[in-house]
Amino acid sequence: MNKLSGYISLMDIEKRALEIMPLSVRGYYVSGADDEETVRENREAFRNFLLRPLVLRDVSILNTSVHFCLNTPSKSAIQKIREFKFTYPIGIAPTAFQRMAHDQGEIATVKAASEMSVPMICSTLSTTPLEEVAKNAADNATIWFQLYIYKNRALTEKLVRRAEKAGFSALVLTVDAPHFGRRRADERNGFKLPEHLKVANFEQESKFADNDGASGLTKYIISNFDPTLNWEVLRWLVDFSILPVIVKGIMRGDDALLAIEAGAAAIVVSNHGGRQLDCCMSTVVFIFR
Repeated sequence: MNKLSGYISLMDIEKRALEIMPLSVRGYYVSGADDEETVRENREAFRNFLLRPLVLRDVSILNTSVHFCLNTPSKSAIQKIREFKFTYPIGIAPTAFQRMAHDQGEIATVKAASEMSVPMICSTLSTTPLEEVAKNAADNATIWFQLYIYKNRALTEKLVRRAEKAGFSALVLTVDAPHFGRRRADERNGFKLPEHLKVANFEQESKFADNDGASGLTKYIISNFDPTLNWEVLRWLVDFSILPVIVKGIMRGDDALLAIEAGAAAIVVSNHGGRQLDCCMSTVVFIFR
C-alpha cells in the first residue's frame, strides 16, 4: 500500500511532516529571516494571484512541457548549446540537509525528479555527496549543482570541478547570500545538524570543525560566505567552468541585465524563500511588475 494513500494534497503531507519532525528540524524548514515578513508576503501574493479562465477550448490533449536551451561558455569560437525539456514547468530548488526529513534525503529527491522528468538542483550543503546524487539520477535526468562563491576560492573551484566530472549539466550560483540570514527559530531552538548526518560535500574540510562535528563544519562553511562579492566573480566563474551558469537570487531588472552581461546563461528570480533578507517583494509580484 502506498504510504501516501491517506493524503490527498501537499498541505496534508506538510501538516503530517511538521507533526512528526523534531522541534529544531521543523523550525529550520519552516522559518524565515528576522520578522518573516517576506515569508508572509510570498504566501499572500500567491493567494491573491487569481485566474481568469478561458472557456470552450479543446482541453482533451494537454501539454505542460517546457523546452529551452542554454549556452555553455567556450574558450573557442564555437559555443555548445545544452537543450533541456521538462514534463512540467516545475523544478526542485536547492534545499540543504534533506536527510533530516528522509533517510535517503537527496537520493530520494533525485530519483523522484528523474521519474517525473523535472530538474533537481542539488544544494552545496547536501547531506549526500554530489557524486552519489548524480549516480542515482536517471540517464536522461536534469541535475544542476547549486553553489556559493566562498572567500576560499579554491574551495569553490574544487566543488565546480567535482560537479563537472559527476555529470551535472549546469551550475546554479546563489547570489543573495553575502551573509547568512538570521533565522530566529534556529537561534531559539539551538539548531544544529543531527550527529548522524554530515555536510557531505566538505568531508576534506572536516578538520575545521573545531571538535564540534558537522555543526562545527557548518559554521566554518558559513564563515566563508564572502560579503565582498561583485559581478567580477560571476565573470570569473563563467570563464573557468565548462558548464552554463544560472544566477539565482535576482530581484531587479537591472541586476538581470548585469547578470547576462557578465555571462550568465539564465537567471532564477528568487528571494530565497524569505530566508535571507527580510522585507523583500514576493517573486510573483516582481515578475508581473
